[in-house]
Amino acid sequence: MSFNKVFLMGSIKNKQPLQAKSGNLILKFTVKTWDKEGKEYVDCVGYGKLAEIIQNDFLEGDTIFIEGKAHTWLDGEQKKTTIICERFKSYSLKNTEF
Repeated sequence: MSFNKVFLMGSIKNKQPLQAKSGNLILKFTVKTWDKEGKEYVDCVGYGKLAEIIQNDFLEGDTIFIEGKAHTWLDGEQKKTTIICERFKSYSLKNTEF
């Protein structure tokens, strides 16, 4: 049995909207997290309505809590991981949950 679920809380950085062939919005963004060892920057992606809300309502530096899954692939010989955002909650905006 395996389980792929990620919970991530941090600040939004580097929003990069893209348009899918279907016309739906795809949003690549980075979430900056921090702990005793320092900062981590985590690549994330959102699709459709979720991407639209993050693109339009969040400013760089706003705090977000993300629930999603990790997707890892090879880029040449280097492994890269992106978090696919399935749900989120804002800690900067009032009553925003999707």
